[in-house]
Amino acid sequence: MKFIYIDLKIVLRAVLLYVAFSSPAYAYVDPGSALLLLQSIFAIVGAALTFIKKPRQMIAKLFSRKKNNDA
Repeated sequence: MKFIYIDLKIVLRAVLLYVAFSSPAYAYVDPGSALLLLQSIFAIVGAALTFIKKPRQMIAKLFSRKKNNDA
């Protein structure tokens, strides 16, 4: 485990140095690419919310008491 931690530290430092000393790309992002990125973000957020909501409901149903309708 210690070996993996040291390698991860080296990789993180290398990435930080690369980002710090890189030059600007002057790239063009057209509206189609921007909308694709926005759609991907919405899909990820929607999937995460669905994944979180469904198990939460199942656990709540498991621990909740049933109501008696003996009125």
